[in-house]
Amino acid sequence: TDLFSRGDALNRWPALAAVAWYLALLALGAMTFPLVSLAFGSFPDRGWSVARTAGLLGSAWIAWLASSVLPLDHTPALVAVATAGLAGCGAAAAWIWRSELHAWWRGNRRLIVAEEALFLGLFVLFLVIRAANPDLWHPHFGGEKPMDFAYLNATLRTVSFPPFDPWFAGVVLPGMIIVGL
Repeated sequence: TDLFSRGDALNRWPALAAVAWYLALLALGAMTFPLVSLAFGSFPDRGWSVARTAGLLGSAWIAWLASSVLPLDHTPALVAVATAGLAGCGAAAAWIWRSELHAWWRGNRRLIVAEEALFLGLFVLFLVIRAANPDLWHPHFGGEKPMDFAYLNATLRTVSFPPFDPWFAGVVLPGMIIVGL
C-alpha cells in the first residue's frame, strides 16, 4: 500500500490504467526516438517501432545501473530522474537534428500512423486476452505465475540490487547475500 494506493484512480478503473499505460509508452517512445533514429537511421521508420521498447528499457536500465553502482536507493524518484535524464538526452538530440527529423516526419507520416495503428491493435488484443484470463494461476493448468509474482514483488520492494530472494527471505545461504525486508 506504500507504493500503490487502492483508492488511486488507476487502480479503481482498469480502462483508465490501460489508457495511461498506452500514453506512457507513447511518451517514452517519442522521447527516445531521436536517439534511436541514430542507430536505426537506415531503416524506413528510423526505429520508430522499437523506440517504445528502447525508452522503457533505457530508463529502467539507467535507474538500475545508478542504484547498483552508486550509493543510491532504487526508488520511484530515482526512476523518474533516470527517465527525465533520458528525455533530456532525447530532447537535445531532437534539437540538434530538428530540421532532419522534421523533414523525415513530413515524408513518413503514413508509415508512423500505420505503425501506431498496429501497436494499438496489438495492445488492445493483449488487453482482451488478459481480460479473458485474469487469474494469476490456475490449479488445473498450472503455470509459473506465483513465482513470477513473488519475484515482481521482491523487485518492487527492494531499494538495492540484487533484490532479495522471496523463497529464502531473511535466510543467508552459504555464498549468497540475501537482503530481507
